[in-house]
Amino acid sequence: MQTDVTVLALPHLDPGRRAQCVVPHGATIADMVAVALPGLPEERWGQLRVTIGDFVVLEALWRHARPKPGTTVIIRLLPSGTTARQIIGVAVTVAAAAVGAYYLGPLLGGLPLFSALPAGFATGAAAAASSIAASALFNALVPLRQAGASSLGGSDEARSQAYSINGLQNIANPGGAVPNVLGFHRFAPPYAALPYTEVAGDDLYVNALLNFGYGPLEIDNIRIGDNLITNYQDVSTQLIYGYPGDVLPSQFRNCYQESVETVLMHGTEVIRTTAPGATAAIVDLVFPQGLSQFDSATGNPLPLNLQVHVRLRPAGGDDTDWISWLNPWSFTEATRNPLRRSTEFALPYAGQWEIGVSRITADFDNLRQVGVVQWTGLTSTNFPGAYLSFDRPLALLAVRIKATAQLSGMISNLNADVRRICKDWDAPTQTWVTRATNNPASLFRYVLQGPATAYPKADGEINLAKLQEWHEYCAANGLTYNRVHDYVASLWDVLQDIAAAGRATPRDSGQAWDIVIDKPQSVVVGHLSPRNSWGFSGQRRYVRVPDAFRISFLDETQDFKQVEQLVPWPGFTGEPDVTEEVQFVGITNPAQIFREARRRQYELIHRPDRYTVNQDIEALVLTRGDLAVLSHDVLDRTQEPARVAAVDVAAQVVVLDTYVTIEAGVAYACRFRKADGSSLLALVGNSQPGAVRALRILGTALPAPGDLALFGVATRETFEVIVQDIETSDGPTFRLTLMDHAPQIEALVNADPLPAWAA
Repeated sequence: MQTDVTVLALPHLDPGRRAQCVVPHGATIADMVAVALPGLPEERWGQLRVTIGDFVVLEALWRHARPKPGTTVIIRLLPSGTTARQIIGVAVTVAAAAVGAYYLGPLLGGLPLFSALPAGFATGAAAAASSIAASALFNALVPLRQAGASSLGGSDEARSQAYSINGLQNIANPGGAVPNVLGFHRFAPPYAALPYTEVAGDDLYVNALLNFGYGPLEIDNIRIGDNLITNYQDVSTQLIYGYPGDVLPSQFRNCYQESVETVLMHGTEVIRTTAPGATAAIVDLVFPQGLSQFDSATGNPLPLNLQVHVRLRPAGGDDTDWISWLNPWSFTEATRNPLRRSTEFALPYAGQWEIGVSRITADFDNLRQVGVVQWTGLTSTNFPGAYLSFDRPLALLAVRIKATAQLSGMISNLNADVRRICKDWDAPTQTWVTRATNNPASLFRYVLQGPATAYPKADGEINLAKLQEWHEYCAANGLTYNRVHDYVASLWDVLQDIAAAGRATPRDSGQAWDIVIDKPQSVVVGHLSPRNSWGFSGQRRYVRVPDAFRISFLDETQDFKQVEQLVPWPGFTGEPDVTEEVQFVGITNPAQIFREARRRQYELIHRPDRYTVNQDIEALVLTRGDLAVLSHDVLDRTQEPARVAAVDVAAQVVVLDTYVTIEAGVAYACRFRKADGSSLLALVGNSQPGAVRALRILGTALPAPGDLALFGVATRETFEVIVQDIETSDGPTFRLTLMDHAPQIEALVNADPLPAWAA
């Protein structure tokens, strides 16, 4: 049995910025005011409004009234010195500016091959074929994300490569976003610079620099396709994890490679131009059939000589500017296998140069001599400065691997297991520690304070105590978030996706970032009744439910392969015939997929209604996610069915096609069945007795002509609700949208056994 009294103090306009404390039974309301608002002098107590339930306690009673155990006392400081309308306007402007911020990082430049690579952040998933049932969840307390859609029009999900239908692919993405891995994921990073090849002996080697994104990260199990990179021959790697102070991998060179692929013919010079600013160049040749002459007696290859001339001049120069480099570049071999040869030379000064290569030896015109030589590539290198310029630590992997007999071309599907390292709440020690984590609460904080955020938040701008509570809730319920963000999106969309994976929704008061967790609650924050609110209306949306939800996701238990899971509707047995596709962004565990899909199904079953009421600023103590008790009038019995003949929106009047009878002193309500199948309940404000067709509707929602109307006597009912949304209305008033508390949803989800999982 509860023996204390809960006190909620609201010294600010925003109900979310409230203080909560517990005082022992026996304290007076005056004692509670002194404890909750210690800095407020008694001469200003007249600005306070104290309520218990929906009853206002007069100041004259404060020193005598002693609330009962288990009571919630609400102390509100009423605005003064300016109009409430002005205060509300400022608050709304601040909140809108905060929510509209973009989650962006600085530009990644300084590469000779990419003019600029802007950094950004991303959210979401591929577009879902949402339909009848799922669409009803888009306006839930924790909205079901419409994949591919941005709440603020700022998402660029279509450019994501991490979730491309092509699977794990390394791509060059100039102008794209710097990746940011949240949680744990298998990831094929993009190139940080274009790869290049080099010749060593008769073998071709591929060099690549891959960008895993913002550090620090844990990176292991590096693979090419599904094969560990350690299973390949002649491989060297250099990995940096993205900690402050990390230096760039030294084995990768600052170079730009151009493919030439031209056969050298005697008497014809092939000319190509280096990249601007190069201080050295590399010429690669290949003899695709080897170099030899045929011994007609033994059939064995004999040595054969071939010579090539290499020269250079400043770009745009004339014939007098040529400088001979290799004259001759001589080759003598006796093999019919392909040969590769390469030469590197310093340029006289940094700039752009023309390189000319010609064959000195005459072309062989008989079958006994084999000596086709091809100029395959020109590499410009040793540019001044670092090959990568970025002001925030990146996790990079430099790879040099022998391509001959191992790769078909460049590295295209290198991938690894990657884990985000950031501040993570440690419940046993009650501290934040730095380690790998995929807990939504930790990632939520990381996004607000991490390097990809345009304006990182200080600790004081985040409700860390709430994040700690949320972290423990996520850990207890097995809630995780795993996603690669590699495209630009609004900060709000990113936070909303992370929060949804943890059964929460973000909230920004303009002063601090917070979250609202959709879980059973026990503390009633406020009471709503006709004594402190008006304009009640209720609406029910009827949906046609499918046999099952169909969810496509990357399964962490199967190496993040794309799989599909069917979650039957509660109580459905047999093979599903009608299915509906939904998406759960950032969820990769099949057990979590099942529970969250089943939870959404229970939401549709147990939260079919939405209610709205109006309150003025003096009465408002609730904020999004609060538990409240709602008392309102409902339709007790139907007097007569009718149809809506006409609607006067300005006058809030609905005209029926038949007369109904109004009796003095009796409250009436009317339920309208709309054309889309939804139901709207509204109170009737007519006070004059008699037979009438015109009904004055109390509330903002109105039916349309042709809707079915059920008119009758209203009665009072009381039940628990959750505040889904609060909007400003005309004057210093607010419009509250409410939904059923339905605490049984979580119990039902936890009680449902997990099915045997098979992809």
